[in-house]
Amino acid sequence: MEDSELELRTIVSIRPSCEAYLFTWVPTWPVERVEITIVRDGQEIEMICKKIRMTTDGDRSKTHSRLLSKEQWHEFESLLEEAMFWEIPITHSATGLDGHMWLLAGYRNGSFRNVYRWCGGTLERAGTFLAELAEVELRASYMPDETADV
Repeated sequence: MEDSELELRTIVSIRPSCEAYLFTWVPTWPVERVEITIVRDGQEIEMICKKIRMTTDGDRSKTHSRLLSKEQWHEFESLLEEAMFWEIPITHSATGLDGHMWLLAGYRNGSFRNVYRWCGGTLERAGTFLAELAEVELRASYMPDETADV
């Protein structure tokens, strides 16, 4: 079982009626990664963003959360439909040596799904939308900016 599915199963075990998604962005040079979870349970829609920076001293992370509007949720749903998230193949043959992996895991109506894409692909608009809502920049950086906040 994938880590993302395990994380979503944990959320679902606590909130069984929810619909939940976990977007993970990992650059080839894994200096930092971004994990954004979005959970809709009834009328409440919550986003949790975790930015993890790997340093010589270990992992440093910063987490923040916020509530989203129904309009933001509907926009995200539209982007999932546009990407055909629930229908497309789990993986795509395109890969590379320089870039970033995009993973979107989802749970709805008792079904789990993980989709991986290299450099965004069909997931790019949905992932970028979540990053904008979370106010994080998706950037591939070969050298970490040690002075920047996590």
